[in-house]
Amino acid sequence: AIIASGEVLVIVQSQFLSVEGLDTIITLLKDLGENLQLNWEITGMLLTQTNRTVVSKDIASGLREAYADKVLKTTI
Repeated sequence: AIIASGEVLVIVQSQFLSVEGLDTIITLLKDLGENLQLNWEITGMLLTQTNRTVVSKDIASGLREAYADKVLKTTI
């Protein structure tokens, strides 16, 4: 499905280990696009499992700083 698409929406849980794996996923997507000569981009990142804890808020703000225009305002 990713090969047939022009855009990718990355779902990110607001948990530490999920964010640690995010760089791996982004690198994998970029490498896949280059190797298969695909012209697509990451449309956005949707934060899931958000709550009012300090950890969740810190993760959300850190992602928004690192990927400002890619992190969606809507959370689940």
